[in-house]
Amino acid sequence: MTILENRKSSPFQNITIDDVMLEFSVRNVPFKFDLSKISSRLEHATTSQRERVELSPDGEGIHWPEVDEDLSLIALIRSKTGG
Repeated sequence: MTILENRKSSPFQNITIDDVMLEFSVRNVPFKFDLSKISSRLEHATTSQRERVELSPDGEGIHWPEVDEDLSLIALIRSKTGG
């Protein structure tokens, strides 16, 4: 499991990633996403590749350099809430 350091200016907190799930919270509201459903690159990546992950400087995106994947946390929330 990978736990990303939170950025003070970011509303995203408690960001964790394991082999199958991406989890985080916004204002104490939890969100969970199955990696295989949000990214075919992450679905086919090795555990080692998924563990090498970086939080964007603004704290609103996640980057996996070994699989060249970027995810916007805001876009993920919008996809789940229809917003």
